[in-house]
Amino acid sequence: MANVTKYEVLVYGDPNGYKGLRAQISLFDGLTHLGFIRFVDTGTAIPADNMTNGLIYMHEPITLLENVLGILRNETSRIFYFINSHAFFGAEGS
Repeated sequence: MANVTKYEVLVYGDPNGYKGLRAQISLFDGLTHLGFIRFVDTGTAIPADNMTNGLIYMHEPITLLENVLGILRNETSRIFYFINSHAFFGAEGS
């Protein structure tokens, strides 16, 4: 389980977005790149989560972008990990 200490957000323009994506968040633990949370349009098939070359690729509908950004902005202990073909992102409480 990795701690998320930094993130970068990209929102894609164009009617089709970029490679079928509407937005992407890159997650980091310090300088270590952990992976991505990628967002697709509502009604689009959501690709399976995967891990490639040590990077986690999580996929969500665009309707969850604001919720994910809320966790990133408001929580201090954020986690990101991949187990049994599923990516997990969230916050740890005290």
